[in-house]
This record gives sequence, C-alpha cells and structure tokens, in this order.
Amino acid sequence: MTGPEKAMAEAPPRGRDARLPRPQANRDGTGSSRFDSVVINGTGVCALTMAARCARDHHLRERVSIVGERVKESRRLVGGVTLRARTLDYIAAAAGTTPTQLLERFYGPEWSQAETYQQVAALCSGDTKTGFQITKRAIFMDAEVERLGRASCQPLAYGLRNSRLVATLHELADEAGCQTVDETGVSQAVGERLA
Repeated sequence: MTGPEKAMAEAPPRGRDARLPRPQANRDGTGSSRFDSVVINGTGVCALTMAARCARDHHLRERVSIVGERVKESRRLVGGVTLRARTLDYIAAAAGTTPTQLLERFYGPEWSQAETYQQVAALCSGDTKTGFQITKRAIFMDAEVERLGRASCQPLAYGLRNSRLVATLHELADEAGCQTVDETGVSQAVGERLA
C-alpha cells in the first residue's frame, strides 16, 4: 500500500461513510476485517455500489468478486430513467468520488443538461379505440421546496438510462480492483471457491 493509500485507509470516515459501521477487531485482537474476501452475487445498482464500497477497504483491496453478467448498454429506456440526486450522493460516497465526477463519467462535459428541477405525474386514461386523455397532472417533486439535507433550487434528479448507470458502476468496480465472474447465479459452493 502506498503512502497516500495508507493515509486514506487510516483516516476516520467522513460524510455519508461516517454512518457506516467501522471494521471490528478479530478474535486475535487485530483491527483487520473479519473477512478476507467478499463475493457479491449480482450486477445491479446496489450490488455494484456495495462492491465499490467494499473494494475501498484496504483489507479487501482486490479481494472483491462480482458474480453476474455485465450489462449491455442500450439506448432503450428500460429499467428506469431517473437518477435521484440523493442516490447520486450515496453512490459517490461509496465509490470514494464526488457527485460531479460521477456525472462527468455518465454524461461527459454536458452533464448539466440532464438536471431535473421538477417532476410531474399525470394520470392517463382511455383505450386504443376511444383515444387516450391525460388528466390530473400534478408536480410531486419541486426544487423550489427545501428538503431535508438539501438546499432549495438544487437539482432533484438526472435523466439517465439504467444500463448507462450500471455500466459506469461496473467500470468503477473494475478500477477499484474487483474481479468479475461473468455467470448468472452461483451456488454457495461456487461462492466459497471464489472467496
């Protein structure tokens, strides 16, 4: 471990990381992690965020395995198109980066064009024979309203394809030294072998 990595590993956690449980001492009294490796079965947003966070622990560096198929990026709007700003904060904290750096990776330098300050919900009724009508349109999120832990007039969310989000999280996990096993579903025996 290099000097800056060691200093980072020994520094007390700040921000959202400060709320995470601290590594506990083993039975032998050392301050090392109770586990020497982690196997994460899945490649969704939560699984990859957890992998990035685990890989930042100097005891687990390059000992995190992700089991599952890599996402194939698509232009289709499948699996969600909104990344809430609060979620972005948590992902950035887990990956040890800033929200702005993540946004640049998702969108490039034009990331501010994806900011959302209001979200509107509407009810659509009708059928293919009589036609459709949009009724009961209402704003359910508004940046003008101050929210807990967030000042007013800050972006509430960003428009982002789920496949782009997951692909970027997988890139971050790769950069953190996570190993990917491109399989679907693993038995406990296979998980223990990977660990």
